[in-house]
Amino acid sequence: MTNPVPTYRLVARDTASKRATYVKDDPRSGVRTYLTFHDDGTIGVRKTQRVDRTLDLNQAQANSFDGYRGKDWVCTARVPVLEWRKLVERCGGTPGVPGGYDDTLMRKLLNDADHRRFKTVPGRI
Repeated sequence: MTNPVPTYRLVARDTASKRATYVKDDPRSGVRTYLTFHDDGTIGVRKTQRVDRTLDLNQAQANSFDGYRGKDWVCTARVPVLEWRKLVERCGGTPGVPGGYDDTLMRKLLNDADHRRFKTVPGRI
């Protein structure tokens, strides 16, 4: 059985500067985490995420949307994990804590032209 928890792997080591970089890939979220250990004892953390498939899926779903009538639930937006954390912080919430952010401001941000590719429905949310 494979380990369901992603682990870090060494990808670069510079013995002269005593610097090492480790990477962890999370297959469920698509988030890649880089840990860089510096010679002064500090650790740098950087996260990246490929979002092109999610944005293409959102566009296809918005183009094929057939309305709200007769539906109990409609997915109105699909936001990549790292972007969601940023939006929650902008709305006064804490990432990882359910709720606790301003719903009105979140809808305003999702309706903004800068975030239109996160929406899965045409029109306003």
